[in-house]
Amino acid sequence: MRFGRRRAQPIVEAIMPLATRFSSPRYFALAAFAVTALMAGGCTTKNYVRQQTTPLMDHVNQLDTETAKNTNAIRDVNQKTQQGIAAVDAQTQKALSQAQQTQGQAQQVSSQLNQTSGQIRALDATMANLDDYKLTSQTTVHFALNKAELTPEAKQILDGVVSQVQNNPHGILEVQGYTDTTGPKAFNDRLSQERANAVVRYLEANDIAPHRIYLIGLGENRPAESNATLKGRQFNRRVDIKLLTDNLGGGGSGK
Repeated sequence: MRFGRRRAQPIVEAIMPLATRFSSPRYFALAAFAVTALMAGGCTTKNYVRQQTTPLMDHVNQLDTETAKNTNAIRDVNQKTQQGIAAVDAQTQKALSQAQQTQGQAQQVSSQLNQTSGQIRALDATMANLDDYKLTSQTTVHFALNKAELTPEAKQILDGVVSQVQNNPHGILEVQGYTDTTGPKAFNDRLSQERANAVVRYLEANDIAPHRIYLIGLGENRPAESNATLKGRQFNRRVDIKLLTDNLGGGGSGK
C-alpha cells in the first residue's frame, strides 16, 4: 500500500488545484475515484510480484537445504576416507613390522639349521664308529605317573652325569625313555619320548653339546621290573642315561 500511496501523492497534488478551481461535487468525486484507482492498482501490483517471487524463494530455500545436506555428506565421506587411509597405513606398518620380524626369525632358524646340520653330520660320523665305543657308566632317573617333568632328585642325578661327560671329551650319551604299562601303547610311546626330551634339555642347558647326545623313546618296552606290582611300575617310569666312551680316545680330563 505504501507503494500505491507514493504514486498517488503527486496526482493528488495535481488534482487538488483543480478541485479548488472546480469545487463542483462532480469534479471532487472524479478526483477521489482516480486516487482510489491508483492506490488499488499499487496493491494489486505488489501482490502479483509476491505471488510470482514466493515460489522462487521457496525453491531457492530448498536448494540451500539440499546444498547443506550435500556439503555435510561430502564432509562425512572425506572424514571416513581419511580414517580409512589412516587404518590402511597402520595395517601396512604392522604388516611390514611382522614381515621384518618373520625375516629375522627365518634367518635365525636358518642359522640354527646350519648348526644342527653340522651336529648331525658329527653324530653320524660318531655312530658309524659305534663299535669303537664301550659302556662307561649308566644312570637312571625316575618320573611320576603320566608325567615328564624332572624331579629335584632327578636333576641332582643328572648333575652327576654332566660332570662325567665334562671329564670325558670323547664320551657320548645315549638317552632312553621308558614307561610302565598302565596306559595305551601310543600314549606310552609319546610319554617315553617326552621324558627322554626332558633329560636332554636339562643336559643341554648345562653345556652338554647336542651332538654328543642321542635319544630314543622305547615306551613300555624292555621293563626293568615287573609291571604287575606298584613298585615295579614306579621303577619302569624312567630314563636310562648311558655314557659311552671311544676305545681309541679313552677317558681324560677337561671338557
